[in-house]
Amino acid sequence: PSSEPSSTPSCSPSSAPTESPSKPPGVNLFYPEWTSSGIGCRNDGDEPDYMAVNPTEWLSSTMQACCKKYFSGYMYDACMGRYPPDHDDCNVMLYYPDWNGSNKGCLDDGKEPYYMLSNHQYFLSNSLEECCEKFYDWDFYECSGTTPVLTNGDYYPDWSGG
Repeated sequence: PSSEPSSTPSCSPSSAPTESPSKPPGVNLFYPEWTSSGIGCRNDGDEPDYMAVNPTEWLSSTMQACCKKYFSGYMYDACMGRYPPDHDDCNVMLYYPDWNGSNKGCLDDGKEPYYMLSNHQYFLSNSLEECCEKFYDWDFYECSGTTPVLTNGDYYPDWSGG
């Protein structure tokens, strides 16, 4: 491509157009869905604009919190069963750094501070490992509950002189 547009259009497009704008990757919070196709909470990033601009009012970090807030009573069980935990495109729990608690790792209990909900793309993670890598990289193994692999059969020089 040149730095200036040409005076005549090209014969063919430079790339195929997309069907619709793509969603940015990241973490999506749960929102209540009241449609003719069903009632429940979703986290697909398709929440209405009025919910997206006021996340602390409308969005929840767990499906349980969303269902409890918007579908309590006889609709709660239906809400919780609409998107089961093993459903591929629905995360049931989101992880956040536990800075107010022991500050040793990430939690997925739905009790994150409101400021984290307001900036959920930054503070909330889809997995424990993702959260630990982002917020506790200096102590990843403690945070994630894993053990490091110290060597893979490689040898290193002994600088101690012994």
